[in-house]
Amino acid sequence: MKNLARCFWIGFVINLFAVMIFSAIFNYLAYEMLMVMTDRDLMIILYLMQNLFWGALAVVFISAFLFSRWRLLSVWLISIATLALLPMGAFLLHGILRSNSLATFSKLASLSKKENMEWEQVYLFNSDKVLITGAILMGPGLGLVFSSGSLLGIMLASIAAVFLYNGFRLHKRPAIAWTTETVVITPGLFSDPLLIPPALIKEIGINEIEIVIDIEYGNRTEEIRLKKSNIKNVDLNVLEQQFSQYLQRVNQVENEFARSE
Repeated sequence: MKNLARCFWIGFVINLFAVMIFSAIFNYLAYEMLMVMTDRDLMIILYLMQNLFWGALAVVFISAFLFSRWRLLSVWLISIATLALLPMGAFLLHGILRSNSLATFSKLASLSKKENMEWEQVYLFNSDKVLITGAILMGPGLGLVFSSGSLLGIMLASIAAVFLYNGFRLHKRPAIAWTTETVVITPGLFSDPLLIPPALIKEIGINEIEIVIDIEYGNRTEEIRLKKSNIKNVDLNVLEQQFSQYLQRVNQVENEFARSE
């Protein structure tokens, strides 16, 4: 549980309060409608929904204890449980996906927002796409919420908030960049820009939709996939050529330094 990001627990608290409010409303309605025969079908549906919500929260809480030892299982269980908790489950889904990304690359340092780097080459994360998606969802979402209190509107607004938060978080941050000493890669929407020493990069492959980079650190190899759509203004063929030349140059310098010793 200690490896889960703070945003996961914020999402859990949001969902806990949402389920508590729903339960309070249900119990009030149940008392008011107890003797009204025509409303019993509705009460049965609300009763089943209440049990589903509390059951999903229980699955999330129990799965959090599995995160340190069985991370993949924990992520899958929590992701599935959040479907029952939508719309507020969107915040939980963000929290578990961000926690998974942080845990996956916990051995690598991340680039601080306050750290100024002199890049040889930099391709920014395509935060504009994320922000536009968030804005498109937020508009009708808020419209439905204020006009009719629609559950669909709350769902759209919640998902939009996740997109907008990450869009602002990664605004003007590098998707892939390098200096003479380090490579910076942001694997995805829920990740931080990672500082990767060039010596750890064992293989790079580029296809029409993504860059695949294998890095080796400690006793394991990790695969980083960076989608083309997450890179702003990029020609993957040009990027592949630039990055390959960079790695060749860095490896040559390291080999010469090793021979000199």
